[in-house]
Amino acid sequence: MARPDHRLWAVWLLGLLLVPLGLTLARVEPNALPGTTTDAPEWDAGRLLDDAYYRSIDDWIRDESNARGAGLWTRHLIDYRLFGDASSPLVAIGDNGWAFSRSWIDVPCADIDAIAAPSGSPFITWTVPIAKSHWLDHLLEPHDRGDACTESARKDLRERMTDDPRGLDVNQAFDDDAAGRFYRRDPHWNGAGRIAVAELIVERFAPGLWDPGAIVATEESLLQGMDRFLGVNDRSTVADVDVDRGITVEHVSDPVDGLGILIWQHSRAHADDVVPGTTYMFGDSQMASVVPEIEQYFEELIFVGWLRAALGPLPYDQLPAPDRVFVEALDQSAAQSFQQPVLAEVIARLPAADDEG
Repeated sequence: MARPDHRLWAVWLLGLLLVPLGLTLARVEPNALPGTTTDAPEWDAGRLLDDAYYRSIDDWIRDESNARGAGLWTRHLIDYRLFGDASSPLVAIGDNGWAFSRSWIDVPCADIDAIAAPSGSPFITWTVPIAKSHWLDHLLEPHDRGDACTESARKDLRERMTDDPRGLDVNQAFDDDAAGRFYRRDPHWNGAGRIAVAELIVERFAPGLWDPGAIVATEESLLQGMDRFLGVNDRSTVADVDVDRGITVEHVSDPVDGLGILIWQHSRAHADDVVPGTTYMFGDSQMASVVPEIEQYFEELIFVGWLRAALGPLPYDQLPAPDRVFVEALDQSAAQSFQQPVLAEVIARLPAADDEG
């Protein structure tokens, strides 16, 4: 029987030790997943005999290793695909393929008594989508809805929007098919949901202008919000719908933030059958997703995301005065959104109430 070559074993073991170092030096970065990481331990000569000190060094090296991302991804994939569970503490699993971020579901719903919608001008329209309460309907684990998320509270909020002549209840876009108009692992409206909301907005400002014939089938390359926490890290192509009126839309400006979320856009539609004048729209990422569908219907549309609004005043010397303002806030931040100073500044530039009509 041949004796084992100890040199081969030594080379093999040395290779195992050098692989993580080689990956780091080569800057190979497998699709790393967000998770709990450890701060680099500070040098402390007084802890050289402390086992916990060496464990903290080991934890930091393991967390910073390029293999960490692949390991987390594999664990998430196995837990989700085989056991229908989420190993990430950031995810809550719902029924029928739904998955939610705990940061979304743990934020309280709006206290309707605290919502003081903009008042004083007939040129203001406001809405509060109550998406969070829809997500809770699919959540598998017990969750305290709180007084503001009950069916009664949701009904009261919608009645306020309906009773206020300046209110627009966009939630009616989901009354007949809520599950079919949201992404399953993302908090945003899908193509069908965006189209349904877009129709309500256009019809509000110009009844009869909405053109169902402009809705066309398309495809969308999508990485949903919770995919990276569930081991689903490849963009998937999904059937979608879009609005295409065949008219020219000029984008004067179109900046986005680091995550690719629209935070500011100034556009002009060159056509005769559009909502005339300048419309300012304040909204969250939900309404930002609707902007591409409605910009074709507005002569001049200035969308201001709440991320942009928090940065300070708009460049009024470069912008036209508003003819109307549309304000959208998600249910968990409605009261704060309506109190934004930037919104008050734009409202102050609206025409006088005597100019209505």
